[in-house]
Amino acid sequence: MTSLISWGAVLPTQVWLGFDPASDQTPGEGAGGALQWATDIEALAAVGVDAVRIGVAWARVMPTPGRLHGGWIEWSRGVATSAADHGVAVWWCLLERGLPGWFADEGGFADQRFAARWWPRWVEAAADHLGDVAAGWVPIDDPAGVARRAGRDDPARMSESLPATAQAWRDAWRLLRGPAPVASCLRVGMVRPRDHTVPALQEAREQDHLMWGLWLQAWRTGVVELPGRAGAELEDLAGSLDVMGLWINAADATSANEVEDLVMSVLERGSEQGPQRPLHVSVRPGQEDPQRAADAMDVVASAIRRAQGDGVHVQRAWLAP
Repeated sequence: MTSLISWGAVLPTQVWLGFDPASDQTPGEGAGGALQWATDIEALAAVGVDAVRIGVAWARVMPTPGRLHGGWIEWSRGVATSAADHGVAVWWCLLERGLPGWFADEGGFADQRFAARWWPRWVEAAADHLGDVAAGWVPIDDPAGVARRAGRDDPARMSESLPATAQAWRDAWRLLRGPAPVASCLRVGMVRPRDHTVPALQEAREQDHLMWGLWLQAWRTGVVELPGRAGAELEDLAGSLDVMGLWINAADATSANEVEDLVMSVLERGSEQGPQRPLHVSVRPGQEDPQRAADAMDVVASAIRRAQGDGVHVQRAWLAP
């Protein structure tokens, strides 16, 4: 690991803790983090990880509207205290893939008024109970994916879910901004048309805009621009992050050179088109074998050093399972 890069690890709720019946997610075993979290934190610290990003599961902490589960709040605080004892800072992520069932059942982010009522309450509750043990915040992991799932490929629902998700981000920024930095986690990649026909090229351009352009522009200018519609400015959205976080899935890369080129292209595009903020890059190596995963992260480190040499301000790399 190079001294020019700080390394972190991502511990998503669904992967680390497993299924929660209060969530809208499908069952999954998880990695036993609810019981062996202390061992996991200690192991990460031993290999030089100095930060972890932990999902604060909305469904677990607020299983019914407005009511908090004190046990999960105390569990989260215990993890943060133990991590600090090992020199590991905790960044809290307030929304990953899973939504509380009660929120999803009422339309979630496809109902802008409903989302604007309940989402800020959740963010404020998390800030009140975990703010003093937060090294940083990620309000929404993959906002483009959140909006897409809420829209369910229905143009009418999508036209509601995209501005609702942007508003949710803005509301979180208003509540969280302060001493602990607020970071994005925008899941990005290279969009390729399925063929060379005009409809396929148009579809690829729209997908690229929804993945990249909409959010980079929104954070840079405050304007939310949907395909085929005039842009709408949202107050306080411009500049509403301290760190530009980009998430890359390297599983489809067939060689080390492809991984390095992918990371380089993502970092350069984020730096050029997004707001002028330090960059974090989260990478899923896509390798189950530990040695191959380590080799992939060495390639990522090489790409980051190249980007830093080109003047791109990369602060941290996160390893994402």
